[in-house]
Amino acid sequence: MPFATAQDFQDVTHVELRPFFQITCEDAPLELVAPFGRATSLIAPALTQIAYLFIVIGNPPMTVPLEHGSLVFAPHAEVVALHHHGVIYLNAGALLPLSDEKKTAVCLEEFVHALMHVRDETLTTGIVNYLLAKSKGQISPATSSP
Repeated sequence: MPFATAQDFQDVTHVELRPFFQITCEDAPLELVAPFGRATSLIAPALTQIAYLFIVIGNPPMTVPLEHGSLVFAPHAEVVALHHHGVIYLNAGALLPLSDEKKTAVCLEEFVHALMHVRDETLTTGIVNYLLAKSKGQISPATSSP
């Protein structure tokens, strides 16, 4: 199975988000790159301010490299993705069997938490569903009346 590089993910990241994302990956299948890129394209137009994010893509335990060491994150088996204090963890092995639509939704959910600062899961799901529906033309842009 061919693996993606951090640069592959950076290359598909929406241009407005690229300077704010530091991506590291290990054993991330190429099949994750396009859904990740689509999620960045869906979230970018909805943002007014962009926060710096460190994004770790790989299989548990995942390592976050630091200047003077590293942090190791060992999520529970059921964790597919997680945002914690400016770091997004994407579990490559758990994402791989999902459809591209679901992979996009999972990435998008973590971007909503991290970049829109939404904690509530119900609200996050609503925002993700709205952005996905809007991208499919199922929701027309709001129009203003004179």
